[in-house]
Amino acid sequence: MEAVNQATTGNLVALHTTAGCTMADARRDMAGTAGQADCHNATNSNAGCNVRGQPATYGPDFNTRGGGVVALEWRTEGIRVWVFPRDADTGVTALPVQGDDEGAPDPSVWGPPLADFPATSCDISSHFRNQSIVVNIDLCGYLTEAVWESSGCSESLSRFGENENLWLMPDRSFEVHRLRCRKPFGFQKRLLGIWRSPSIQGAVKY
Repeated sequence: MEAVNQATTGNLVALHTTAGCTMADARRDMAGTAGQADCHNATNSNAGCNVRGQPATYGPDFNTRGGGVVALEWRTEGIRVWVFPRDADTGVTALPVQGDDEGAPDPSVWGPPLADFPATSCDISSHFRNQSIVVNIDLCGYLTEAVWESSGCSESLSRFGENENLWLMPDRSFEVHRLRCRKPFGFQKRLLGIWRSPSIQGAVKY
């Protein structure tokens, strides 16, 4: 999950790799909107191959719905990401995120993912290994700087990170109810979590 500044434009899902991974000629079935196709970290200031979700997948719209369930499926055939709002009529109950650890995730019944990164022209096994889960909030950075002027943020970028301006971000936190990792067989990994995302406006806490 990724967003910048006021976080009102939806969740950005991206892969950042070395050379030789692209989504340019891949057939993809997903709900999000495809952005840059080249995943190479040296392309366009490391924008990565990315997919943008609807506003309700991150930030104030996401939080007012009570957060949601995020699922990532990592296979040799590709990587897929789903984001389910907590008030969704379908999908959330299919994920084993509450109660006992009985049963296993079944992505075949979840519908199209938010983001689909198939292995058509990207060797997933060689580009992705020994991954870590990182939850952080950065001040500044390539993406933040690129969209700052159009994001509705009033402070100048050079001054925003100064201590006296941190009050502008009262909701600068993630709230993660649960993280689960599953490895049913071989290389396959699945990551599930319930999130509420940080935003400058409208963050909600459990």
